[in-house]
Amino acid sequence: MKLNEIVAATKSLLPSLRTIPTRFRAYQLDNPGGSYSYFDGSKFTLVEARMNAVNAKTIVDELGACDKLLIDVLHITSWDRDHCNLSELKQILEVFTPERIEYPGYEPSTDCGKECLKAIQTYCRANRERKSVAITPAYITGLNPANGYGYRDVIFHPKAIR
Repeated sequence: MKLNEIVAATKSLLPSLRTIPTRFRAYQLDNPGGSYSYFDGSKFTLVEARMNAVNAKTIVDELGACDKLLIDVLHITSWDRDHCNLSELKQILEVFTPERIEYPGYEPSTDCGKECLKAIQTYCRANRERKSVAITPAYITGLNPANGYGYRDVIFHPKAIR
């Protein structure tokens, strides 16, 4: 295919693409672990249940930059303390009252992980409009594929669910 054919084919796709203003941020913690946020133009997702004196202000500032006061989704990738710290999780639930909490679909093996899961379940029972979702292979398999340019439920890895 010649360059001008590629450009023409690309231009024909552009009107069907939907523009979504996004923001992704990584926050400093001053200790091992991760803290990130993703904003898709409407929903603010905090990735990892980590909030301490080092990153709290920058999370608040980022919420403000996104015209948000609260977190829509708290997404936790691991039950390890550097991803889900119990005292920090409790602060996040109290201060930012996420509507949805996505957490690892495997049973936690550490006391910290077990206490974090219990805190999430207690939070959702006390706030019935709040939802929690275990991200299991069955959950991932049940997601709608991202067909066309609808940008819904995009999973990059793993490519096969067992």
